Amino acid sequence: MDLVEGSVTSVSWIPSELVDGILRAGFDVGLGHYDRPPGPRLPPGALRDLVDSDAVRVVHRVSGRLRRRNGRVDAAFGADSDGFAGGTTLTLGPARLRFPAVSMPLTRRPPVITSSGASFVQTFGARTAVPLPRTHRTWPYLRLRPPLVWTTLELRLDWEGGVRWRLLDASDFPRHWVFDAEGALVGRSATADWSSWLRGQAGAGADAQEPAVAAATSDFEQRLADLVMSVRSRRFVRVSAGECLIRQGDPDTSVALVLDGIADVLIDGEVVGVVGPGAVVGERAGLGTGLRTASVVARTQLRAAVVPAGALARHAREDLAESHGLERSAPET
Repeated sequence: MDLVEGSVTSVSWIPSELVDGILRAGFDVGLGHYDRPPGPRLPPGALRDLVDSDAVRVVHRVSGRLRRRNGRVDAAFGADSDGFAGGTTLTLGPARLRFPAVSMPLTRRPPVITSSGASFVQTFGARTAVPLPRTHRTWPYLRLRPPLVWTTLELRLDWEGGVRWRLLDASDFPRHWVFDAEGALVGRSATADWSSWLRGQAGAGADAQEPAVAAATSDFEQRLADLVMSVRSRRFVRVSAGECLIRQGDPDTSVALVLDGIADVLIDGEVVGVVGPGAVVGERAGLGTGLRTASVVARTQLRAAVVPAGALARHAREDLAESHGLERSAPET
């Protein structure tokens, strides 16, 4: 193969369930607004529209080309590698004020060519449009500086036509979703820490630690997640790393939606699956004896929304149980 092309896109957006503390009041009264999930597929050719319409905070795209011609090999970033930063809309009574974000410079490492292909690494981010009060370890202890939202993406192309990606680094907040060249959702940042983000973490590329990433859930499970979040009687729980969200054998039929974090699914002590944000778990107990058939143990601090089993139609829980069974029986790759 003499020409290989590919791309990967991250979309950063603010989910309602991950904003804590006193600043949440500003969102709840309408001064600012949360973002709706971008959906399982990006609209083609409309990345800038997402930020211009105030639907998300930051969009970051990396595309690359690997070419072999006349015995020479070269790799180059694609012309559509770019980043777009949205603004912040504040509602004050009848007035709506729009403040643009401040984009940071787009930074790239030189493409690295190997015998099997090439890799492209790019960072983009922006400071939020409106300063937020943040505590700091040194004087002045309270600062009004806009936090930074960013992602560092790696795109890997190989001569067999393979396209792989990694989220190498990202701001602690908000949520970052990753989409492939066809615009399909392929991954989600698994953890988001609002309080750490406000305190003023290190900037992009400083002491980088690769974020945990969860696989994308199915469109069907996403619809169930939306339904869970619409249930008025839902309650929110937090689980520390190593603790059980669900314990096998317990008499409980509630259903849980993972909002943040990574967890292992275990049956009789054996790991049979891994779940992250967007996963709906616990559906089997309400279909049988009323006892938990598996444990869900947090790898990281985990947040979840919990609803009674009856909040989801029985046929929906049956379909979900069947799909989870297929996932567990599939061979690992």
